Amino acid sequence: MINIISWAYRSILIVMVLLLTGADIGSQALAAELSFDIVINGGTFSAPAAALSAARANPAARILLVEPTDWLGGQTTSQGVAAIDNSNHSPAAALMRDNPELYYPADYRDFLQRIKNAPPAAPGEGYSGDGANWVTRDAFDPRTAAWVLDQMVAEASTITVMKLTVVKNAATSAVTDAFGSGKAIESLTLIERAAKSGYTPFDDYLSEEILDWYDPADSARFSKTTHTIVPRNGAKGLVVIDASELADVAVLSGATYMIGREKTTEHIGEDGSLPGNFSLSTGRLFDR
Repeated sequence: MINIISWAYRSILIVMVLLLTGADIGSQALAAELSFDIVINGGTFSAPAAALSAARANPAARILLVEPTDWLGGQTTSQGVAAIDNSNHSPAAALMRDNPELYYPADYRDFLQRIKNAPPAAPGEGYSGDGANWVTRDAFDPRTAAWVLDQMVAEASTITVMKLTVVKNAATSAVTDAFGSGKAIESLTLIERAAKSGYTPFDDYLSEEILDWYDPADSARFSKTTHTIVPRNGAKGLVVIDASELADVAVLSGATYMIGREKTTEHIGEDGSLPGNFSLSTGRLFDR
């Protein structure tokens, strides 16, 4: 049964999935078929947070974090000015600034602290906050932030990260359970790419390169490996979290989704119907 919690401004979709068969994880670095308990699609800022939370909640779970680009953190670690909305001049921000433990998750506070204490050998120029910037109190070099996220995720031995990887297909079947009728994702097909000698990812425009990501055949830019993801334990099923920019799993699985930011008073109906009014933001879904 696919249970969509939300997918809004940050393209965050949580899909709870029951799957059919499983396999033990073992050593599978070169295997075409990989088995996990949890799959997180998209390495946006919310994705490492989901992976770390899942690892703490269930230390025995095997977690796969899939990221289409070669860095974690989405806009937070790629924009020229990495600014979290926490300005010195905003009265509302003062509430968060004076009571961070009430407003910010522990992982986010740890993230900022690690940037502040980043060693000299770390990429970028580290932290530049505490009144030095007008937009935010907590400004930092995105290169340092991406490095910190890599360190945080690497500390959890149950999390596997696959960068430069996209979801190509989601195989589903109809199911009926105590919650009603829906679809079960039986497997996910991933395409992992490695840049060929002489090419650096994103040297070409994204609009020119992105279609290459989803083609399983090798190209002038990339060598490709196709992986099939199956549940490690069929009785327990698989949890799939789509925290991506493109919402591949939402679209490919046939799940109900909404483009935009929902209001706090709006909910998806029991029958899957969407709210009558919602505020739209920019969105683009690519056909596969």
